Amino acid sequence: MEGYNSNKVIEQQLRQLGVKEGDILLVHASLKSLGQPRVKAEMVIKGIETVLGEKGTLLMPTLTYKQVDGYKNDTFSVKDTESEVGMLSECFRRMPGVVRSLHPTHSVCARGRFANELVATHYMDNTPCGPNSPYRLLKEMGGHILIIGCGLEKNTSMHGVEELVQPEYLFGDIIEYKLYNGNREKSFKKYKTHNFQGVTQRYDRLKDILEEEKDIKEITILDAQCYLINARTMWKKAYDTMQKNRYYFVDQL
Repeated sequence: MEGYNSNKVIEQQLRQLGVKEGDILLVHASLKSLGQPRVKAEMVIKGIETVLGEKGTLLMPTLTYKQVDGYKNDTFSVKDTESEVGMLSECFRRMPGVVRSLHPTHSVCARGRFANELVATHYMDNTPCGPNSPYRLLKEMGGHILIIGCGLEKNTSMHGVEELVQPEYLFGDIIEYKLYNGNREKSFKKYKTHNFQGVTQRYDRLKDILEEEKDIKEITILDAQCYLINARTMWKKAYDTMQKNRYYFVDQL
């Protein structure tokens, strides 16, 4: 890779995909999928933020539903609980100026122009992806979802659509969690958790209902298959589809 500038390649291909300066971008990513051992998490984050510019906003889910399951461990800390959805999100969580939403299982980190606005109200919800969550606000603010190498199945925003429809498979137990906010102040709150027992998620079927190049764009960045999705359109079309078939985005086991 001597003389090969991965940063520049990432920036160029993101622009080719349709990421623009000033965008609000929620990123799901697999660092390994890029296929280049010298490409580090910091490089990818820098590349994305360079394209977004000073007026852009970068968000990444920092999910913790496996380690903070409410049974063996019921404690979540904004400052201390590590992301369990990849090296990129954990690296981003630890960076200066990054803020994180207060939610025990489905928190989101953000940095940029609208970062505080997007994460500040998540604590008000009693479900993972409710009306005050960054997932819903991303849609309302005209943002996009960028998926880097982890497939369309890794799309937490789709849980927000499911919460609107409330199919039978979605919700599980109501669990009380112990929460520590960014100032490490303690509180307790009960949440209605997600379940998905007896089904497997098939959010890859979004390709069947979204219009190519308009609603969803696709490109290969380094070795990773990547998608850019218009969040507002995705929510509307996915919701309309589930109104007709509540099980459209899952297969029953």
